[in-house]
Amino acid sequence: CMPAQMTVPLLLRWMLAFDQGDELFLARAVPRHWLASGKPVAAEGLPTPWGRVGLELRCHPAGQRIDGEVLLPARAPGRTWLTLRAPAGRTLRKVAVDGREAEAEGPHRDRVGIGAAPGSRVRIQAFYG
Repeated sequence: CMPAQMTVPLLLRWMLAFDQGDELFLARAVPRHWLASGKPVAAEGLPTPWGRVGLELRCHPAGQRIDGEVLLPARAPGRTWLTLRAPAGRTLRKVAVDGREAEAEGPHRDRVGIGAAPGSRVRIQAFYG
């Protein structure tokens, strides 16, 4: 049985950066109400098998928009995914990764692929309704 003080940091890390096989999933389990609050959800130096990553997401409820920035790891995973969980009852309408339109994928159509160079900063902007 693992003590709670060891479990909580691990669960928090998995919420923000989860690796499975050769894929990296960012913000996969961030609670919708965290983003809907308008306060930033951010972390720096999250450990992954490919190097450390950084992440910042901020929802602008009045503009129905989520802005984000991701610092990718030094080595490239097979695929990097960012989940953008719109507030409850809302769905993503349009997503741009570094100014280029991206298609929302996944079972809830709330995940976008990030195909930028390792170690680069990527800006994300998403609109929901």
